[in-house]
Amino acid sequence: MWFDLLRYFGQDPDQRVVDEIYLVLEKILFMDSFHCQGAALHGLGHLNHPDKKDLITRYLKEQHDLHPKVRRYAKAAIKGNVL
Repeated sequence: MWFDLLRYFGQDPDQRVVDEIYLVLEKILFMDSFHCQGAALHGLGHLNHPDKKDLITRYLKEQHDLHPKVRRYAKAAIKGNVL
């Protein structure tokens, strides 16, 4: 939730910041670490970015051995339904 401290929430988000956060979360999502992937999904769930759905969909297609709970969480992240 470190990204919460940056200026991208609210009515006047800085799209440059949003785009950079997206790129960082994309890299983290494909790290070889279950915990990093979960953190990236959480961050993406809060992020309003036009490529978020495609990114998470790609992740789901490439990760064949995901636990069903992780798959559900990823799908919830697409919709922005993460806590």
